[in-house]
Amino acid sequence: MQQWSDSLHKERLDHSRMSWHHHANQLLHEALFVNEYTMSFEVHKDLVQILCPYLQRKEYNSRSTEPIAVEHMVAAGLRHLQGGRVKDARHIVKTSRAACYAMVDDFIDAVNSAPELDINFRQNADEWRAVNEGFRRRSFNDTMSGTVGALDGFFLRCNRPTIKETNNVYSGHYESYGVNCLVAVKANLQFIYFGVISPGSTNNITSYAMASSLRQVIDSLPLGL
Repeated sequence: MQQWSDSLHKERLDHSRMSWHHHANQLLHEALFVNEYTMSFEVHKDLVQILCPYLQRKEYNSRSTEPIAVEHMVAAGLRHLQGGRVKDARHIVKTSRAACYAMVDDFIDAVNSAPELDINFRQNADEWRAVNEGFRRRSFNDTMSGTVGALDGFFLRCNRPTIKETNNVYSGHYESYGVNCLVAVKANLQFIYFGVISPGSTNNITSYAMASSLRQVIDSLPLGL
């Protein structure tokens, strides 16, 4: 009973929060910022600015003497989306485990809420031709003179569903359960389309036939694109 009583009255320790300024400068000095966050420092600053209105109100939702800033939330969220474990990211950002899980959830909600980050098709011929110009600048001898998107399938692994949910998500090629997604990007790798189309056992050609919104856009492209 004494041990239980002591644990209830244990003094709470503050987390010494990561200094984003020092962390970023060190990565820039080592030329590792892009390697760590898969984007340039300038793009990262733009992302922080876009997400600030959605995350700033949560900055002081911490009992620590040092607040959790937007940069901390973005850092934890990006590391998680790269495949990192949240419980590992907390040691980098230096927060409690519960706080780090909440930060990642808030980050993903913010990304989904910001219209600047929406994935949209181009709206008119001029916008499509601007996308085409990006491919033309990257191509040799105008090889991609009519290209407006790079399209490919993506297999997203998932937990095994119950028989009541579905029985067609196992992929023999990947030897895993998952779903087949189709993705299209511009020459600068910015998404213009992302669709969860079909079960994992479906090949890309069949998935494309099922992606009605994608087919409609491709069929209605300006002449020559």
